[in-house]
Amino acid sequence: MDAQVLKIVGQVAGIGGLALGVLFLLYRDALRLKIFPKLPPDLGYRLIRLIVVLVFVVTLAGIGAWVWTSTQFVTPSR
Repeated sequence: MDAQVLKIVGQVAGIGGLALGVLFLLYRDALRLKIFPKLPPDLGYRLIRLIVVLVFVVTLAGIGAWVWTSTQFVTPSR
């Protein structure tokens, strides 16, 4: 199912869609981890925050790459 989601999102929205699809899948998998109930609340919060921030930064890089490729190869019409 995960590969199918990435395929559909990639076909519809290109690199930016793939970045958002990966963001969705990573958030979902990170929140399913069984380690969080075993951690102290402060450490669990810091770990979740780190995962969210890092995945968000990678997703922004993917969307930025999509914007760059979309605008880089546009030729002005005369």
